[in-house]
Amino acid sequence: MAGNGESRSRAKAWAAEIDAARRRAGLRLPDWLSVPADRLGRLLAQWVAAEVAPGRLLPWLPVAYGLGIAGYFTAEREPAW
Repeated sequence: MAGNGESRSRAKAWAAEIDAARRRAGLRLPDWLSVPADRLGRLLAQWVAAEVAPGRLLPWLPVAYGLGIAGYFTAEREPAW
């Protein structure tokens, strides 16, 4: 199992790649929205890490499954794979 420092360095590497992909894709938020969006993104990442780390992700699987079913049946047309 990877040490705590190693997993954090991977996350930083992913963050740099994601930021680079956003710049390439032209996904730029207005200045007045970028700071709250970054703050929300960091908060969401911390929440996900807290939920996944101790193995508490299992109760969320039925929720995700139900949301997938609801999304499928509320779509205007069947998704193309």
